[in-house]
Amino acid sequence: MALGEWQYLRCECGGEIFQPVVKLKYKSEGGTISEPFGHTCVACHAVVDNAYMVRLVEMSKKRAERDRLNAELAEAERATAPKKAEAVATN
Repeated sequence: MALGEWQYLRCECGGEIFQPVVKLKYKSEGGTISEPFGHTCVACHAVVDNAYMVRLVEMSKKRAERDRLNAELAEAERATAPKKAEAVATN
């Protein structure tokens, strides 16, 4: 994934579609107002935490980078390790 590329957030259920949630307030002199209160997942109706979903995406990216680096390290170690057949032939 390229740096700065937009990515859809996912609920723990796997859903990617969310609806805004509002809290309604009432005051006798002022009527009603709505106040933002996050989002709910359309699939499972859970109230979701945007910051938590962002952390999950960031952890996933870091795990992928770790796996890529581990594979690169293993390949480098294989390339620099002496071959067993060569070691036996020189004895």
